[in-house]
Amino acid sequence: MTGNHSSNFYIHDLATSFCIEIGGGFSGQAVQQVEQSWLTASSVIGNRALVIALGNVTNIDPDGRALLLRWHQGGAQFIAKSPLANQLIGAITGEPVTSRVEATPDGYRSWFAASALRLLPVLVLLFPATMIAAR
Repeated sequence: MTGNHSSNFYIHDLATSFCIEIGGGFSGQAVQQVEQSWLTASSVIGNRALVIALGNVTNIDPDGRALLLRWHQGGAQFIAKSPLANQLIGAITGEPVTSRVEATPDGYRSWFAASALRLLPVLVLLFPATMIAAR
């Protein structure tokens, strides 16, 4: 699909994966920005998996398709968050796509759990009066 539609992307730096979530139009300057972000991040993510999550995409131009295909050939995992995204990724990669429910094992829930455990000491320090009063 082609056209000039607004785009957005989000980067989620998770414990065992690096996820790029794309929505809107994936064309022109948006493709360049996402690719540049990936090139910058790829030097520091180590051996974590690259996960590409397509949300409510409205269009993907040839440059966007080429980038997604290169990522696929490089071993990236894809998650479709809409029926159109599922069709587009399947057409580009020629393979079935992971659904939102079957997302990567670490997923967002594991990220939250790991973050919550790391924040526990900070919470204890921030609210010592509450802890002392509970005794």
